[in-house]
Amino acid sequence: MCSEKKNKKKIIIISSHFYDQIIFDKFDFDSYLTSHLIEVEFWAYRNNKILKKKNKKERQKIENEELKLINEKKIIKFKKISGLLGLVNNLRNIKKDDYIFDINLIERNPIYLIIYKLFKAKLIYHGSSQFPILDYDKNDIKKILKKKKLLELLQFFFKSFIYINKKILRKLIKVKINIFFYNGLIEKEISKEISKKSIGLHTMDYEKYLKEKNKQKKIKDFKKDYVLFIDMGYPIPHDNNFSLQKPVTNDESYKKGILNVFNCVSKIFKDKKIIVALHPKSTRKNFYGYESYKDITNTLIKDSSFVLSHDSLSLQFAALWKKPIFILFNNDMKNTITKFKEIQWFIDELNLPSINMDTIEENKMRSLMHKFLQSQNSNFNYNNFIEKYVKDSKGSDKSISSTIIDAIVLN
Repeated sequence: MCSEKKNKKKIIIISSHFYDQIIFDKFDFDSYLTSHLIEVEFWAYRNNKILKKKNKKERQKIENEELKLINEKKIIKFKKISGLLGLVNNLRNIKKDDYIFDINLIERNPIYLIIYKLFKAKLIYHGSSQFPILDYDKNDIKKILKKKKLLELLQFFFKSFIYINKKILRKLIKVKINIFFYNGLIEKEISKEISKKSIGLHTMDYEKYLKEKNKQKKIKDFKKDYVLFIDMGYPIPHDNNFSLQKPVTNDESYKKGILNVFNCVSKIFKDKKIIVALHPKSTRKNFYGYESYKDITNTLIKDSSFVLSHDSLSLQFAALWKKPIFILFNNDMKNTITKFKEIQWFIDELNLPSINMDTIEENKMRSLMHKFLQSQNSNFNYNNFIEKYVKDSKGSDKSISSTIIDAIVLN
């Protein structure tokens, strides 16, 4: 028994986000904790520059919830790390066969790769969904330069400078990830350049889809066909809580536009009701008075007639269940270059119709929706999208956590 414990390999999971039940469910961290094949350690890496500029009371509340979760799960090896110096100090104590699973690795400066490797750590990576993939051209630059607000221009050029530097550094730095678990064909190609070994897997949402597919019963009998709207937390998305990014739209504009769409849909499809899949971090009881549910987005999409959304990653579920999708945006989103490029990416990749919530009229929406729903080609790009970004045809349906654990044990 002693020798077995001694030979166990260790995974150090690093996250810049606060640990909560959502992130545990998303990455299935409980499976790592209960595995007898490995040891697991959790590091909470904090970027204080951004955190200090945000709501102190809200931050304290989330930190307390994180600590409560760590205690409930009886996680003994948990470290809070402040800044790069704190990270370096902790890396001094790792062993050469320890594996680091930095779930934010792709977002980080490539310099982190060198830092990890200096301490002889083995790196593994599996992303949730590495899309949408955005590219900027001359026309985008021209649009940005036309903006009159100096602060927005400065923010864009600062972000562009960082992005270009990261891209150059990735080309120059030859340090490779030990095992890259790729989701689709696009990531497969990327993995060849940045990793020593690549293993075909799938996104977390695909795994949820497989589990739902094996269920026989509906989660709820709604007694009436419904249209599903996927909430992203607008007007201020929840991923803005610890970001310096300015909200894309405001409550008044957003509410007016979305209710305009809902009213039109209700008139066009009188036999269907509208249901909302709330964002996992939403504190709403309902979405502007509409029947709303949380944490069952996959099931709601499965049983819906069709889906309304902006650029939610949950559109993976709609593609997997072969559901018609209508993409929504308002003028504020259209005039925000980065946001609209994200929306346009889904429109192009999935070959979808789009609706401007601020300008659409009932008759035009009726024509657009009926034409798309009756079209034989409404799902034309779904299989292509799934193979490129969600799971390639040669990937395994084995669970993500067991695939990663087995690969580490056998490596």
